[in-house]
Amino acid sequence: MIYVAIDPGKNGAIAGGKAYSKCPCTIQEMREALELFSPDRVVLEQVGAMPHDAPSSAFAFGQNYGQWQALLAAAGIPCIEIRPQKWQKMLGFRLPKGKAERKKAIKLWIEKRLGCEVALYAADAAAMKFLAERIWREETGGER
Repeated sequence: MIYVAIDPGKNGAIAGGKAYSKCPCTIQEMREALELFSPDRVVLEQVGAMPHDAPSSAFAFGQNYGQWQALLAAAGIPCIEIRPQKWQKMLGFRLPKGKAERKKAIKLWIEKRLGCEVALYAADAAAMKFLAERIWREETGGER
């Protein structure tokens, strides 16, 4: 079973195996990334706009997220959407409150498990990918 995790948005990433790449910006690049990673199942971070986001940024972010949903559905790739708070709780330790410190903590956590360096922008996607089988098991009641 090939699991892939997607942290949507311009600062996000797509991760599969020990490989990762920056989150594609266009729907064509997203389709190509899906072909490259060839997932059987996807964990997609369920995101929303933040109150401090500019309307144009929030719109672009939501559009990107919706494009991932549509591409996965059109390709027939099963997908579980998971809120950041839920998968972060699965890490098993209390994360710092600040975004930069939280990202660094997740980066260190995943690097320790993978035994290799992970780019900061890809830390969330890599951690979700590491947890993907467990996420699928918990969210579907045991189905892998």
